[in-house]
Amino acid sequence: MDSNAPLEQSAPSAPHFSSEGQDQIANKKSHNKTIIILLSIFSIIATAAAVVFGVMYFTNQKPTDQPTPETSVQEEETEQAAEETEITDENLKKDLDEKISILFNTDFTGASLTAKGIGLYDEKLFHDGDIGQSEKVRSVIKNALQLEALNEQEINAAVAQSGLTGEDEKTFRNFKPKGIKGGLVAQRYREIFGKDFEIGPISVYCGEYEYNAQYNFYYDAGFGCGGTTPIQRLYYKNHYVTDSNHAYVYVSAGFLAPTFGISSEGYVAENPPYNIYCDIANSPKENSTEISDSAKICESFQDPEESAKFTINESNYQQFAQYRFVFDRANDGNYYFDKVEKIDSE
Repeated sequence: MDSNAPLEQSAPSAPHFSSEGQDQIANKKSHNKTIIILLSIFSIIATAAAVVFGVMYFTNQKPTDQPTPETSVQEEETEQAAEETEITDENLKKDLDEKISILFNTDFTGASLTAKGIGLYDEKLFHDGDIGQSEKVRSVIKNALQLEALNEQEINAAVAQSGLTGEDEKTFRNFKPKGIKGGLVAQRYREIFGKDFEIGPISVYCGEYEYNAQYNFYYDAGFGCGGTTPIQRLYYKNHYVTDSNHAYVYVSAGFLAPTFGISSEGYVAENPPYNIYCDIANSPKENSTEISDSAKICESFQDPEESAKFTINESNYQQFAQYRFVFDRANDGNYYFDKVEKIDSE
């Protein structure tokens, strides 16, 4: 052998595993593959669940950006305006006008009204939003029904009830008193107010109507009220609307009053200026001449004759306080008086 010849390098032999070792390796690879598959499945499920829950969350989630108060008010006003519809049915307008006139104890079937003297009922409506049940019954008897002459039996019952004798009885009989059955009053009351009342005595200022339980009738007892006032109440119906459950009659309301002073005899004296006040709610209540110094004045006159010509009308009604008569719509389709409410100025 040539000592200078290069040595032959033998190729490294592949590692040798026994049959048992080879099986372990195969099993390990299979196990790893199973884990990978399972992890992939879990990953897919988790991803799908996240997507589903995310969709549900954003579907049910309320917007985080709440509208500003100004936006909310505008939307509410727009919605309200959309719900209210101008009344074009003249018969409905007439019905509402008649019911307001009954409440006022004054004819208010026209657009404008200047009411002179003491206005106990209409002013109370604007001061308090309503009048009492006795006042309503009295208004129905006086303004919504035709009284008929009492028969002799009813007159005798009224005389006995009132304790009239001598000249007082003679005067009452000569007065030819009139009255009406309680059932007719209850029926008309229901037509106006949509509810019943317990037929019986009523108690009101200037309570000219008495009730006789024996024969179930109301009668004019001949009582009256004295007194007057230079105040004039001024009203203007500026529009009629309905929504799904109500009818509304919008009314501008103010009053005219002189500057009050007390004379040496103690009576109220009238002095200029004659002011037109912008809100009927500032008018003096009964038996008072007090007007708040803060009451807003819309117009002022030195001449009482000029002031007496003033009316609230289409051209100036927006200067005055706004109110609305609210009528509830019943299942029978009729509208019944509920209340008077003031519309807040913006």
